Amino acid sequence: MSDRTIPFLNISSQNKGIRDRLLQAFEEVLDSGVYISGSRVAKFEESFSNAIQVPYTVACNSGTSALMLGLQSLDIGSGDEVLVPGMTFIATIEAIVAVGATPVLVDVDSRSWNLNVDLARDKVTSKTKAMVFVHLHGNPAGVLEAKQFCVENGLLLIEDAAQAHLAEVNGSFVGSFGDVAAFSFYPGKNLGALGEGGCLTTSTSSLYEEAKLIRNWGSKQKYVHEIRGTNYRMDEIQAAFLEIKLRELDKWTQHREELSKIYNDFFDSFGIPRPFTSANIRHSFHIYSILTNDRDDLRNHLANNSIETGIHYPTAIAHMEPWKKYFSQTASTPVSERLAREFLSLPLSDQHSSEDLDRITEVIREYSTLNPL
Repeated sequence: MSDRTIPFLNISSQNKGIRDRLLQAFEEVLDSGVYISGSRVAKFEESFSNAIQVPYTVACNSGTSALMLGLQSLDIGSGDEVLVPGMTFIATIEAIVAVGATPVLVDVDSRSWNLNVDLARDKVTSKTKAMVFVHLHGNPAGVLEAKQFCVENGLLLIEDAAQAHLAEVNGSFVGSFGDVAAFSFYPGKNLGALGEGGCLTTSTSSLYEEAKLIRNWGSKQKYVHEIRGTNYRMDEIQAAFLEIKLRELDKWTQHREELSKIYNDFFDSFGIPRPFTSANIRHSFHIYSILTNDRDDLRNHLANNSIETGIHYPTAIAHMEPWKKYFSQTASTPVSERLAREFLSLPLSDQHSSEDLDRITEVIREYSTLNPL
């Protein structure tokens, strides 16, 4: 068996395939003398809206900024409560706290690993204003139920789609279900910049106009400020890079889907919980995680065989020390806590091959002969 290292992710390898186009785009921006909020940002916004079939996109300097921009555009702030899953990246929580609202933890579903809408019913109070639905690891399962729940309870719906580029439910793309949605273009994402980046999407023109104002210090005209805002602007170079990568994204996503089938068949044969899939959803497979109570031993075995892995995420939100004070003392998220203990993320990206996955599954099969999974 080869001892070549299989990396968890290899961004530089992805960029090699489009290197000439990236360099050309860099030179064009460099020579233009326009580096912030120019024609390339506008072009990328148009292209991204077309890609996910949503009328409006507002490009930002990060996914976290996009989340905050969405909350601010919806006028969510002090005194408001926001329902949020107990298993997510901390940026989801920090955005809520940063605008002055209170996050209310809801445990996740044991199959989809997304917010469990049935458990949200007991969390709604007179202060509840919105729900943030996180498409964890790129899985949109449950978003239709979340949307219906919000309609029934008069709540706003915010999609945290940071990991879910081109994910779909019933043929509709993630980013089209909520009042607003936030995407991240952090370099390791399926659609990654060569630096920071993000965007907000919406189907509502008034929210779009509000978001554009907030993004640029509340200003349409330089030094004329209509409302309070801040600087969430995307730069021209990242927009140019993202425009190039967006053209490849569907092909890259299809490759992830094909690789996922290798893993799915293998782990189903062991009865090991793996990403939930169904006929009506398209999982973007930003992360491919399994659940195993032998996680640390299995991870060490894979590392000893030159296979890199990750954990997304090793601590449930309820136990994040800097944010504990914002949660109710009665917050209970047992499923999220189990996931934190048992998640193991395996290599799967557009840069991996079926041979890579065959080697990974063979190493896991070897481990299972001595340590039943």
